[in-house]
Amino acid sequence: RRKRQGFCLVKGNHICYTTLKKAIPMMYPYMKLEDKTEAVHSQIIEREDGDHVEEVHFERPTHQGFDSARCVLPEHKWKFREGYSDEEIAFFEELLHHNAHLFFKFARSGGIQCA
Repeated sequence: RRKRQGFCLVKGNHICYTTLKKAIPMMYPYMKLEDKTEAVHSQIIEREDGDHVEEVHFERPTHQGFDSARCVLPEHKWKFREGYSDEEIAFFEELLHHNAHLFFKFARSGGIQCA
């Protein structure tokens, strides 16, 4: 299980997690699931090869810390999966498949704008 290291900066709808080693890209809230899993997505990241990607992070509090999983779009490649079952990851994969275009749309506009 992951334990948070570093600190979190919150400005309106924008969240940026930083560690002593590096800053993780700006993260925007997307949704909260019934089991208290929160899904957030990054700004659009330009790789050295010119490709544009986005990271979607899932996190749920536990008694020992957090369950965490992070997927890179558009490849749908998991960077890490800790604490979530295969069934839960399959649900996230379906959610990502059906919402990938929205993650990119919202990242371009600075996250979901809620009143």
